Amino acid sequence: MLCSVRLSAQQTTEKFTIEERKVKNTTDLEPAMQAVEEAIRSGNTAEAYKWFTPEAYHDFKEFVESGQPKLTTIEEGSDTSGHHFSDGGTYLRTAIAYIVINNKRGATFTERLVCHFDVETRKIIGLGLAVHDIDWQSIMKAQATWPYEARWKILRFLETYRMAYTLKRMNFFHKLFDNALMMPTDTLAGVMKHLERAFTWRGLTIADVGSLSVKSVPMPPIPSLENAAFAIAFQQKLHSSLGIDNSYPAMLLDVRKDFPVVYVCLWQADNEKKMDFQEFYNTIEKFE
Repeated sequence: MLCSVRLSAQQTTEKFTIEERKVKNTTDLEPAMQAVEEAIRSGNTAEAYKWFTPEAYHDFKEFVESGQPKLTTIEEGSDTSGHHFSDGGTYLRTAIAYIVINNKRGATFTERLVCHFDVETRKIIGLGLAVHDIDWQSIMKAQATWPYEARWKILRFLETYRMAYTLKRMNFFHKLFDNALMMPTDTLAGVMKHLERAFTWRGLTIADVGSLSVKSVPMPPIPSLENAAFAIAFQQKLHSSLGIDNSYPAMLLDVRKDFPVVYVCLWQADNEKKMDFQEFYNTIEKFE
């Protein structure tokens, strides 16, 4: 299941661009990415096992087997040598230039496979599908008051979320929403039923996620959440043999931990009656 994310960060009059921290020593990271790329070329993931944690390797193996990705370049003459490694503070990140994924219905999709590395062990701890460059800029050029690591955690959340759809990881979504306050328009059981229905088809189901808004939320009742709470909302459209299914999730993220925790979730199915982003923001701004 492919998930395409389009972001629309909160507009600001500030002109600010965050200075990206690059990983200085990549001598132990480049071989890992070379092994990942060779595994994609050959379809044999076993040779790349030592570069992953067991859970991340399981996801990589499943991704290669189900999506049958192929390495490619989207622009003629583009340079694919070497990798750009970013230091997200709590993790390191890089992406393969481009891959083409087949959904087994004759359609192909060009994506960028992202690898998230542990800062200490330098092993791959997770996979993601990259957001578009314009969306990357929306996060990195947002208000100067956003902490550096918070931006990278939001990015990791979105990339992991996309991959979770591709791999149909129900356990990921159970863990994501189990402790969240589900707003009155839906329940956790309803959200899980929605996901289970989307995951019933054996082939890749395409999920387009767009019109995403991100905004920092001041949380006076919870001082520890200052500069750590972010509201996000987006449109999600699933394409599969079951037809087209639209939904409109909105979430309150706590980014204090290495991976964001969902505090509040609103999952809406009706565009005509859905709560807009500002209404959701105004509601959770009073959250206690």
